[in-house]
Amino acid sequence: MATTSAIITVYMASEMVALPCGVKETAPFLELLWWETGADCDGEEEDMKCGCGKIHRFLLRDGVEEGVPP
Repeated sequence: MATTSAIITVYMASEMVALPCGVKETAPFLELLWWETGADCDGEEEDMKCGCGKIHRFLLRDGVEEGVPP
């Protein structure tokens, strides 16, 4: 299964994350990403199969997205 070309940035201090399969709570998603890939630090990029069935590349970032409340 091929990885999609877009990188999804996950801001670890945000309450929600926008995924191709919908908006999810960040904390449970980060735990799943960690279990599946081991990624847990700012700047890490990992591929993971999303709920939509496609493999996406996720980039972790500290803090929150600029202009978006936590």
